[in-house]
Amino acid sequence: MLSSVLALAAYRYADEVLLQTHKNAWFWGSLTAIVALIPVLIFVGWNLVPLPTLSPQGHVGQTQIIFVEGVAFALLTQGAAFLAMLSYHRLSRR
Repeated sequence: MLSSVLALAAYRYADEVLLQTHKNAWFWGSLTAIVALIPVLIFVGWNLVPLPTLSPQGHVGQTQIIFVEGVAFALLTQGAAFLAMLSYHRLSRR
């Protein structure tokens, strides 16, 4: 909650260049993450790569846990790609 308040306060005083840089980094970072997740989903679906688990019980018949972990993995991947694209944009301006 505090991070959301701080982010909104920072965006309130941001200029147009910073806002466009964040939009651009979020678009390309999310697009890159989704394209990178497609082969991972195929390999997990075909049982070529074992499904990692974060819960101690495993994934035996627990579809809700699989769904939550999948969404969390996708969001973490998108966040990491966003930070990578944002740092690329910022380093290219120097």
